[in-house]
Amino acid sequence: MPLFRDATPYADLSRTKYPWMVAAYCSSALALCVILGIAAWGASVDFEEARVSNLRSEINRLRSHGVRTVIRLQELMNVENAADGKLSNVQFNAKLTDFLYDQWNRHIPDDPSRLYAGIIDSNGRIVAHYRRELVGKKIGDDWESARVPEAGDDVVETSAPLMTGTGERALDISIPIMHGTQEVGAYHSGFRLAWFENELALKRRETTLRWGAAFAVITIVGLTAGVSLFKVARRLASLQGVVAMEHVRRLADLGTLAGGIAHEVRNPMNAIRLNLHVIKKLITSQGIRDDQTTQVMDETISEMERVDGLLRTMLEYARPAVGTLQIVDCAAEIRSVATFLSPLLERERIALKMTFGPEPCMIRADRGQFRQVVLNLVKNAMEAMKSDASIDVDCRRNGDLVEVTLADEGPGISPEEREQIFEPFFSTKEIGTGLGLTLCRRYVEGAGGTIHYEVREPHGARFVIRLPAVSPASEHEPAEPAEKLKSVTV
Repeated sequence: MPLFRDATPYADLSRTKYPWMVAAYCSSALALCVILGIAAWGASVDFEEARVSNLRSEINRLRSHGVRTVIRLQELMNVENAADGKLSNVQFNAKLTDFLYDQWNRHIPDDPSRLYAGIIDSNGRIVAHYRRELVGKKIGDDWESARVPEAGDDVVETSAPLMTGTGERALDISIPIMHGTQEVGAYHSGFRLAWFENELALKRRETTLRWGAAFAVITIVGLTAGVSLFKVARRLASLQGVVAMEHVRRLADLGTLAGGIAHEVRNPMNAIRLNLHVIKKLITSQGIRDDQTTQVMDETISEMERVDGLLRTMLEYARPAVGTLQIVDCAAEIRSVATFLSPLLERERIALKMTFGPEPCMIRADRGQFRQVVLNLVKNAMEAMKSDASIDVDCRRNGDLVEVTLADEGPGISPEEREQIFEPFFSTKEIGTGLGLTLCRRYVEGAGGTIHYEVREPHGARFVIRLPAVSPASEHEPAEPAEKLKSVTV
């Protein structure tokens, strides 16, 4: 019979969840998101810089045209040679309005970016405007909607009908008009925002296509890397599954071989031990007194019994007996084990302190196997401690579970060894098979429970067993073979 009755299928091993795989996927996704985020930030910065650059370029073009217009206006004012040098003397001068209107009709209709042009004196009255019906009207102080510092200190946004003539959104550029040393007014030129936004959208297409291609490349590279990582991880998991299956197969073959050898060795050993007992009786019956020979024979018989015990343990592990599940009173079995070990405990001067909860602690398990689990844990605790120490055993009902806790005052188990203590043939003792805790786990899991190790502070070891609790009313239910409950993989 194989050492391992159940083996994890290859497909199950390949689907095993490895934390490092999850971490790798999360890291890849996070890296892709970070890269895309940086790219999106770069695209937004690029778009904003392009917008500001185009806006400044158009505003500078408009400002340059406005400066040239103001120079021509100032020359015209000098030619008119106002009597007292004030703009108010010429504010209704038809020649000034005609000049502005002529300039607009000759140069502006072909420029869709221009919305309006006008001259406003220092009192806020419109002296000249490309729309003649607005001349003579006074604009209010609230004609400015907002300042546009990225375009220049002299640029404001407006949609005032008295300024734009239509109520359309525009950027207004004002250039002061000087008559001598006196500022007599300002030339205002309107820049159509709708046109600018439309032109900016057209220019952005190339940038958008460029960044879209970059996003596509980054996404494709990231997804390709993620898929490659997934395939590599799956392949690695498959290879680990193959290695694990091979390890299981070798252990199974080794267990079968060890079980066969143990069985074959026990027969001649039993014969030798029996013959030694016969020889010892013959020597004793004939009145021959040879203390040295008797001592050697006793030691030989003792060692052979110890080897027989080890072989019996190996056979039990290699060919586990089918347990019979029945209702077991954990508290009663623990007390029975304590009574059985009391002479040994007294000899070693070790106190076994037992604590039981108020509720019955009934489980469904094989009685002999449960006793063997408690016995193994108590004996391990005894061997780990010195004299004048104590072992604490606590058994109580906790919801739907029965918890059995066994704690000692020994040195505990090092962190390097904690992951291996339930593995077959691993032992921290100089003389040991390394199967005691392995069998404990097999028996506990066979009853549908769990067993695990905890560190006891300030020092010591604690083993916690959790088994499904059953009602005492189930005590008369028929027993079931342990195989029917839960298969166990060691």
